[in-house]
Amino acid sequence: MYGATIGKLGILNIDATTNQACCACYKYWINQKYLFFFLLAWRPQFIQMGGGGAQPNISKEKIEETYIPCPPANEQLRIERQIEFIFELLNKVDVSKNDIEKTVVKTKSKILELALQGKLVPQDSADEPAADMLRRINPKAKIITDNPHYPQLPDNWVYVSIADINSYSPRNINPSQSPDEKFELYSVPVFSKGEPEYITGKEIGSTKQTVSEDDILLCKINPHLNRVWIVGNKMNNTKIASSEWIIVRSKSLYAPYAKYYFSCPSFRQLLCSQVSGVGGSLTRAQPAIVKQYLVPIPPIGEQKRIVAKIEELIDYINLIQISLD
Repeated sequence: MYGATIGKLGILNIDATTNQACCACYKYWINQKYLFFFLLAWRPQFIQMGGGGAQPNISKEKIEETYIPCPPANEQLRIERQIEFIFELLNKVDVSKNDIEKTVVKTKSKILELALQGKLVPQDSADEPAADMLRRINPKAKIITDNPHYPQLPDNWVYVSIADINSYSPRNINPSQSPDEKFELYSVPVFSKGEPEYITGKEIGSTKQTVSEDDILLCKINPHLNRVWIVGNKMNNTKIASSEWIIVRSKSLYAPYAKYYFSCPSFRQLLCSQVSGVGGSLTRAQPAIVKQYLVPIPPIGEQKRIVAKIEELIDYINLIQISLD
């Protein structure tokens, strides 16, 4: 009857004593479970009836003065059984919902894996082969069509190292030297918000690296957290990123395709398997190693079809999650 426990109740299966904070119901002439379910349903009203300041309470008299609808004995029993049936059903739904949510996570991962193995959309012979595209963009790129440590690729796909497709050249900038200029800052702490910070140079206390629209930012700190970001172009400010990002800029990669690949389970597993530091919160991916990782490159047209299909399927799965909620 006191504080946060107002209205909490239970059925005793043993002889017991209570203090003045509990109101015991005994020697009643109605079905026990029916009374229990009525008191459970009436709890919000008991809470509203509580008086007092920091320690609200409800008096025994108020509880005793509460009217209870009293159907015939057989109907009380039917009501009790129906409520228990519904509660059991709800518990099963709860378990099923948890199972479905786990399946949703696995399904999203499976979609990415199938997409990035060329098994989600059909190949188109009219597309320029990835090897031809890469030779045109970077004649020195080491093109690999088969690797025993990676999945077999479809026709017109190739593997190539991140180093051979990354044209980004780091350029540092000290924003504090332009104190009144507003920058578009991609920092790790705001990643979860999905939006960069728009702040002036005088508010930025360390050197950053410049980035451009469609650059891929791959977070090297705590890589198990799976943070991959595409630099946008929402505002026409100088775009900068903290040093905790590995930056990939490539003419041979459609940015959303690259994001999905760097987010897929197989790549994350590889990234997390070769880190420096100790402990989950202190580990870092090593850029010198990461740049040697191979990326499966489809023709650019197929990259776009893959992204469209992934997003179509994930949108559908998200609708299922919303309906569960």
